[in-house]
Amino acid sequence: MNTKCDSETGGLLKYFKGITLLNGVGFLLLVIGCGGGGAANTTSPPPALPVLSLSSSQDQVRVNTELVLTWSSSNATSCSASGDWSGDKALSGSETVTEAVAGDKTYSLSCSGAGGEQSVSIEVEITPAPDLTVSRTKLQITLVESRTLTIGSDTWVLNFYRNEAYTCGLSGNYTFFVMEPANNPGAEAPLWAYLHGGGYGWFDEDQVYQAVKTQTQDTFNHEETFDDLIDNHLLYNTMSNDEVMDSTLTRRTAGRIPGAAGLHV
Repeated sequence: MNTKCDSETGGLLKYFKGITLLNGVGFLLLVIGCGGGGAANTTSPPPALPVLSLSSSQDQVRVNTELVLTWSSSNATSCSASGDWSGDKALSGSETVTEAVAGDKTYSLSCSGAGGEQSVSIEVEITPAPDLTVSRTKLQITLVESRTLTIGSDTWVLNFYRNEAYTCGLSGNYTFFVMEPANNPGAEAPLWAYLHGGGYGWFDEDQVYQAVKTQTQDTFNHEETFDDLIDNHLLYNTMSNDEVMDSTLTRRTAGRIPGAAGLHV
């Protein structure tokens, strides 16, 4: 006899009772059931965990330079930041961050919802700013050559120096010369000094030279020789047709050196 009554058997009649006479003999039929098939037991799935994403506009950036953090989430009701940033965050968005101290920075985002909490982190390398300090001493300035030059009726001693503490834009070092009257060496008076080492232009971040007027990257970005300084600067600015020009340049210190005449420094 099957006494099982559930959703597998489909159930039986709730209740039936009857008496039937067959050839004078009475039979009693009693059927008791659970009243039909029952529904299967079902369980709802658990809430889904939050799903997060977090990214940076740059993996490496210099100090005091902006980077952008971007994030998004789903199945979340709240988010917060930790590590090298902080505070409650929207469920999705972006934020500009600037770091003043070099080092590896970690940016973490945690979001929670009905299904629990999830976290994600990224790292960004913050590099130090370039050290533009030039370590220099007088020992890095070397006397390369000395010459005697006659200009007009005066004779001058020119001393040519190279400054090894400074490099030119493309090649060589800064150079300069100092000139003083040959008949009054070491006089305590203004001396002309022609200095070379860089032009008015510059190289931008893409290493493209930004020129000024008609200059090119080669105009003043290579070491200048003694001859160049004399011919292209000294004589060009003071002489015309083998005569000393009467100009502000040649007159501005006239008379300051005893015994000097014509071209003064």
